[in-house]
Amino acid sequence: MLLECALAVEVAEDRRHVSVAAAGFVDGFVTVEVAAYLAGVADAVSTVLRLRVERTVRAVVVDPRSGAANLIRPLTEAGIAVTEPSYGNVAAAHGEFLDRLAAGELRHVSSVELDAAVRAGTERRLGGGTAWDRRGGGPVDTAPAVAAELAVWGLLTLPADLGPFVIR
Repeated sequence: MLLECALAVEVAEDRRHVSVAAAGFVDGFVTVEVAAYLAGVADAVSTVLRLRVERTVRAVVVDPRSGAANLIRPLTEAGIAVTEPSYGNVAAAHGEFLDRLAAGELRHVSSVELDAAVRAGTERRLGGGTAWDRRGGGPVDTAPAVAAELAVWGLLTLPADLGPFVIR
């Protein structure tokens, strides 16, 4: 379990699952894990609140143009500052994730959901970059991979001493 981390929340295209990923540093390496894989969206806010008690959470990232966008308001109402990445940030997060993975600078805690999402994931064009294709991914839920790369982006991009804030 990553004790100091950034979290990211993503909802599966079919809305059957919510992925909460955590990214932190372990032995100098960026490490990512699926902190929670929930059935449905009902427990998403309470899960993030619980994780904030168990861990030192530097940021909670939710893409406002994703299936998780409807969680921003209840998270905010629960007192959680939500960082909302722009399109450019989402593309940068994807590139950073893949580059670090290829360079051996990113480790992950193996889970069935994350491993399957990364193996089966396909990319889509996003501005001048790419991002995970969240639609039509077939039988595999790509939300764990999306949440993982947004958590890594939050960890590497957001200042630790300022805490979470909103990027628009």
